[in-house]
Amino acid sequence: MKLSTHLVKAIFFSWIFCFSVLAEEETRVNTLDDAKVYYTLQIIKHITWNNDEQLDSFVIGLLGKDQSLFDAFYSNKVDISIRGKRLIFTQIDNEKKSPYSKKQFSVIIVAKNKLSSFEQIVNTYPEALVISDGRIDRDNLMVSMITYTTHSSKQVRLELNRENLVKRGFKVSNKLLDFAGTKSDLSSQLEENEIHLNSLHTQVKEKEKKLINLNQSLKNKSQTLKLAQLTLKNKNKEIKKQELKLNLLQNERSKLFSDININQQKVTLQTQLLEKKQKEIEQQNKKLITLKNEITISEKTFQKQLIKLNEKNKMIITNEETISSQRLLLYIAIGITFILILIKINILRLSRIRKKANDELTSLNKQLYEMATTDGMTKLYNRHHYIESTQLQIAQIQRSKEVSALLMIDIDHFKNVNDTYGHAMGDEALIEVSKLLRDSLREYDIVGRLGGEEFAMFLTHCEINKAAEIAERLREKISHLVISLQDQRVYLTVSIGLTSVTSEDTDIKHVLQRADKALYFAKEHGRDQVIIYNDKLITTTKKELT
Repeated sequence: MKLSTHLVKAIFFSWIFCFSVLAEEETRVNTLDDAKVYYTLQIIKHITWNNDEQLDSFVIGLLGKDQSLFDAFYSNKVDISIRGKRLIFTQIDNEKKSPYSKKQFSVIIVAKNKLSSFEQIVNTYPEALVISDGRIDRDNLMVSMITYTTHSSKQVRLELNRENLVKRGFKVSNKLLDFAGTKSDLSSQLEENEIHLNSLHTQVKEKEKKLINLNQSLKNKSQTLKLAQLTLKNKNKEIKKQELKLNLLQNERSKLFSDININQQKVTLQTQLLEKKQKEIEQQNKKLITLKNEITISEKTFQKQLIKLNEKNKMIITNEETISSQRLLLYIAIGITFILILIKINILRLSRIRKKANDELTSLNKQLYEMATTDGMTKLYNRHHYIESTQLQIAQIQRSKEVSALLMIDIDHFKNVNDTYGHAMGDEALIEVSKLLRDSLREYDIVGRLGGEEFAMFLTHCEINKAAEIAERLREKISHLVISLQDQRVYLTVSIGLTSVTSEDTDIKHVLQRADKALYFAKEHGRDQVIIYNDKLITTTKKELT
């Protein structure tokens, strides 16, 4: 016990001596700011953080306006690492966002102009070592760099509060305590070290006893281990063989799974095709069943008539046995003609049924064509059919060299109508606008709904000025249109993008892009207006047209 305390004191005084020598040798710096940089590095060397092993670098932040100190840190930090950890220095500016979070800072140096809010800074950076550039009260003190004057020269002296550092989870070396701490700090540090050494000594004795017991048990178990190693070698060989077999089986299994997946995909495709074909067959079977029912009904009536005829023939035979063979032949001929007439009537009836079925099929085809080419709600051409129709018009324009025009129409603030009055009101608005567009068409013009609240109109053989007049009239009509539904009224406006179509155009998609650009310009500059796409976008209003 006495030996350990003397050993601790000897080590402690040797550290004090070394640190004082190093302080005298290494503090020969050029400026006061260089001395502050040097002391900051020494503090980092001799203080251990609570998460020291997890840190890969020390992030040092200077808080406050002290450009000379910042320059001194920046010039001295190159190629410096402490305990194998890289130094990163940055200046903290409240107005600028820092690339590091508050928890990432290891050291915060508070400049003189920020000392008044030192307690708030300590709370802001709970995991950082806060160093003040100047004297502060001891209750908040962690480490301070105090400037004082001796022999007409300014020097830097360190002052620290070990109690606050320990509360924050920092461990201070004896060198730093001797250089900057108080006697109470040193004595408490020594007492803690002595207690720690005693606990270590008792732990070592206990571990030595355990080691002796372990060595004895190891000697006893060495022979069993050798036998176990031999058995393990044999088992390892068997395991390797089994592993090879397993790998082969796993490869085969993966191949089988891949084949199964491919087959499953094929089966799903075939089942989909079969379902489609089954639906078609079911429809045809239904039609066949109806036809068969009608045929069976006609056959039953035919059989009844035949039965009646046979009965009549029997009566005729019984009553007129005496009639000559010629007369009998005549009756037979009349019966045969009667049967042929009945057959003809049934054939005509079947042909009428077939004609009715064909008529129904043609009407269904018409309905399918309308569904494929028109929009279900507005009854205008859908996007696909509109593009096909206008592409044919472009081919006609290339042959005739005439000029046409294309209008892109979009309802303003349509989303607000849906959100405010509901989708039913929005649908009613689309229907009313499409009716107005359809009524405004000439015989050879084309109008379609491209999607949502967007429509397009193709004006054949129409100059750009005439098209602008038509577009302005459409815009004015729609602005006076009243959409009413369930005692609610909505007024709409539209934005229109207009472009000319000439023989130089080959693809309707390029024409739609130009009109869409003009429409986008109209919506960006106030809506409820007509914009012509040219080399420049020109706003066309009612006043300009009149």
